Amino acid sequence: MPPLHNILECIAVEKKGNHEYRVKEQKRLLWCMVITAVTMLLEFFGGLWTNSLALLSDSAHMFSHLFALGISFVAILFATKEADEVRSYGFYRAEILAALFNGLTLGFIVLWIAYDAIRRFLNPTPIATTEMLVIAAIGLGVNLLTASILKSVATQDLNVKSAFIHMLSDTASSVGIIVAGVLIIYTGKLWLDPLASILIALMIFIWSFRLIKESVHILLESTPKHLSKNQIIATIKKELPEIHHLHHIHMWELTSGLCAFTAHIEIDDVTVSESEKIRKKVNTVLRERFHITHTNLQFECKK
Repeated sequence: MPPLHNILECIAVEKKGNHEYRVKEQKRLLWCMVITAVTMLLEFFGGLWTNSLALLSDSAHMFSHLFALGISFVAILFATKEADEVRSYGFYRAEILAALFNGLTLGFIVLWIAYDAIRRFLNPTPIATTEMLVIAAIGLGVNLLTASILKSVATQDLNVKSAFIHMLSDTASSVGIIVAGVLIIYTGKLWLDPLASILIALMIFIWSFRLIKESVHILLESTPKHLSKNQIIATIKKELPEIHHLHHIHMWELTSGLCAFTAHIEIDDVTVSESEKIRKKVNTVLRERFHITHTNLQFECKK
């Protein structure tokens, strides 16, 4: 693990700057949790009333999302805690662990929906389609509302981004239920209801797979997908001709959107004050061109 003193100094500043943003995240997540819980109960009891597997499966989807929102909310509370002697990086990784856990738990819901859909295919049962359509339409409105609440903060971290994507998939699920209900009314084909639930399960699976993949990528301290080592080297050497070479470069994310960068930089035999000027210039390039604010740079004399 690379030295921490410069990185930890930057993290302390970052925590102060992000406090207001984190409060905004928490408030929006809390509103979404309340709205989602009400809709989940509506769809669950509505599914029992109308005998619609599509509504029941979507209520399960809502529950998974409510659970995910709760985990994300708690993770943000942990992430804002100060670093200590034991956890020198702080609790940023709590958000990524929460995202990974949320993605894994969705797999069980996908299996349950798939099992029940197959059972309904083999033994179709009557459905109260009118009531099903009304409840699905309410669910659609709620999904659009919660998605709009999260939209402005959806690009900031993996938790909120995953919640926003999940809301979009919920919206598609509601549309699928409505389409299935209309088709059942006009065709009388009851197998359209379990077919809609299968499509919902497929969307949940795709969402969870992407979430797990992105979480594991960060936990393995892989190079952030939006950064290129070769591009960073070329940019720094172009902007700062006094730098001869960069090597031992490491880039990783502490949490989504919070990147750390370490490198050995080869320069001429100059004074400490001159090397400090170069360090500030490198940090400026990294911050303005690549949005990297946590750096640890080690200078070496050209041989």
